[in-house]
Amino acid sequence: MSATQEGRSDVVRILLENGVSLNKVAPNGGTALHLACDDGNTDLVKILVSFGSSIDLADQERYTPLMIAAENGHSEVVKVLLENGASVDLTDYSEGTALHIACQEGQLEVVNILLEHHAPIDFADEDGDTPLIVAATYGHVQVVSALLECGASVNSFNLAKWSPLMRAAENGFPAVVKQLIQHGADTDYQRENGVTAVNIACEHGLLDVVVVLVNAGSDIELADDDGYTPLITASQLGLSDIVQFLVSRGANVNARLPSGGTALLTAVWYKRLAVVRILLDNGADIDLCGDFQNWPPLNVAYFSGYTELVQLIYERVSAEKPLSFADIVFASMCAEAHGSVDYSTANAEIDQKLRNGDTSLIIACDRGDVKAVEKLLEKPNNDINLADTEGWTPLMSASDCGSKDVVELLVAKGAIVDQRDQNGSTALQIACQYGNLAVAKILIESGASIDAADEEGTTPLILAATNGYDDMVELLLNKGASIDKQGLKGSTALTLACSGGRLNVVKILLRRGGSVDLFDDNGFNALRAAVYYGHATVVKYLVGKGASVDLASTANNITPLMTAIERGHKDIVALLLAHGVSVDQQRSDGTTALGMACSRGRLDFVKLLIENGASIQLADNAGHTPLQIAVNNGHSETVKYLIAKGAPVVTSNGAGYTALMTEIDRV
Repeated sequence: MSATQEGRSDVVRILLENGVSLNKVAPNGGTALHLACDDGNTDLVKILVSFGSSIDLADQERYTPLMIAAENGHSEVVKVLLENGASVDLTDYSEGTALHIACQEGQLEVVNILLEHHAPIDFADEDGDTPLIVAATYGHVQVVSALLECGASVNSFNLAKWSPLMRAAENGFPAVVKQLIQHGADTDYQRENGVTAVNIACEHGLLDVVVVLVNAGSDIELADDDGYTPLITASQLGLSDIVQFLVSRGANVNARLPSGGTALLTAVWYKRLAVVRILLDNGADIDLCGDFQNWPPLNVAYFSGYTELVQLIYERVSAEKPLSFADIVFASMCAEAHGSVDYSTANAEIDQKLRNGDTSLIIACDRGDVKAVEKLLEKPNNDINLADTEGWTPLMSASDCGSKDVVELLVAKGAIVDQRDQNGSTALQIACQYGNLAVAKILIESGASIDAADEEGTTPLILAATNGYDDMVELLLNKGASIDKQGLKGSTALTLACSGGRLNVVKILLRRGGSVDLFDDNGFNALRAAVYYGHATVVKYLVGKGASVDLASTANNITPLMTAIERGHKDIVALLLAHGVSVDQQRSDGTTALGMACSRGRLDFVKLLIENGASIQLADNAGHTPLQIAVNNGHSETVKYLIAKGAPVVTSNGAGYTALMTEIDRV
């Protein structure tokens, strides 16, 4: 097979004439003919076929020589195989034929040859894809044209009910879309969920495809099963160019979703300013209320927190229209321009939940709007501890955004400081996760549990350490946080700080007595975590403070040195060697650091280890020496170096194979 790969026809002929096995298979199940077809060597293919090579023998993926030649576009090889009886009907592991494969790769000449030899043009693979669907999916317009000219079904669809037109539209191939339409593709065909090709193109932001489809007569008002028209879809995604095109073609700007939503309401909710402007300029009704608590666009805009968006809609409100709660709070946001605000006219019915369970109070807290929060808390129907669907309370929202004033107000009004969300997190954990120090101080002073853990066992200290907030770490420790408290999987604040390379936090935790030797459930302690993620400065600091360089994980006896080799951190390998690490420690399967370096072909590591006294004869539990490991993995330069350093070539492994036998067997 080596001679075949090199294209040496004379050597191949000599081998064949001397009785070499013609159809001997490689580990992947392929034969010499597969290799020759892959290379596109027509002369070799002819020789192998003339000597009786099995022309339709498939490899482990059920690829025949014809499929391999077709995939690579070797048209002359394809001709030779077909002239010698290769079957065009055989299928691979996905039930695709050679024609499917050629169509996927855009091999036009091969496609034409296969069609001339009567390849099944509408045969479907395991997904129901025909060659035309495949060609359309990959945008091969000339292949699509060839298939259509030979009678391929333009309106076929696969098991998922995708047509060729939809696949071309989805992937942004306007030329293919145009070709399919010219051959009678149904532009308004709907999948089981009601989507059409034009809705798919809108969803993917493909204006050029949308233009082709609409110009060909696609119905721009056809909605999917969720009620989304192409315009609503484009509006939600903020695709202003498509929105502009659709409204210019007469799309109904006030079409409604089953929930009452419109393109305008959807665009406002998703903060699509350019789209909102287009819709308003084209007559979108600002009084239509939808599924966002049955609010009109202006109210939705306020709760989006996007001032420019509110202003844009606010300008369209009739002067005679009475102000709503949202109008009034918006005015407070613009107090400098509009003067003081009278909140007394605000809508009192403001504690109904939105789709995600947010209340007006939660939204105001999330934005840190103290005045709005104060006013909302004056209303008796506003429960200060009412959570959304994820368990988040107003206090958690305020802690998340870091609003010290809002947090103080909520605590003073009776907010429960240790209430938990669905994941078991408290407001203090949220403040610590985002580094909101002032908020954390207020919560702790208000009685927040300093070691409260969520469902994964994560404490405020672990969160602060993980994210590198050294001031927060100092605060928590000063207030009595448990320094070595372990999370659900055994991680400590120190281990996670080391994982993230948070040197300042590591220094604080070590100074305050954090344990460097505690292992988590994955076998990581502080040093191994720093080594694994390549944080050399943290490794140097830990070793300088006395961390054991030889302490192996309890899980599989992996040492920091092995971890550094496994991860390819040469600077850390050198650092550990300089600190006297034991080079011949063995992990649970007997492999040494040198064995790991040989397995990966890291000659630089191999040299470092041997220079520092690593044994070249120490074998693993299966009897493999470093030399045999290097041979097994085909690292020739490492093999040469080990032999030059005196590695024994006659030593046998547990199966009785020498390095030489292993190399011969590998070839």
